[in-house]
Amino acid sequence: MVTEITEITEIKRLRRQAKITQQELALASGLSEKAISMIENYKTQPTLPHWYKIRRICLNGVRNEEFKDYRFIGQNIAALRRKAGISQKELEKTLLLPATMVSAWETDKKIPSVNALCKICSYFGVRPDYFFIEDKRGIY
Repeated sequence: MVTEITEITEIKRLRRQAKITQQELALASGLSEKAISMIENYKTQPTLPHWYKIRRICLNGVRNEEFKDYRFIGQNIAALRRKAGISQKELEKTLLLPATMVSAWETDKKIPSVNALCKICSYFGVRPDYFFIEDKRGIY
């Protein structure tokens, strides 16, 4: 058990040393923010492949180009919403989202979950790749 705790502590230490947020680490590793938090707070153990991936990300650092696929999500949600002529609050109410969630997405403070992205795609009639590209050929 000592080895396991040492490995988890190392992940937290490495992440902080690399000045990477839990959200950035989650995006780069493919894990959820909740999973990263649970790993760092000793509530769960990462699988060995995840541990190596997280460690590699922390040691090599995270750069904006690694998140290039995510940089269009917020602005594309905002563009679709404006084109439809609805407010952030109306979209949140229609999709049964928590208050201020759309604002957090549009300002790139948060990334929508897969479930939320599916709701948005269904509502606006677009494919998921619409949110990850500049060229808008993702419309149904």
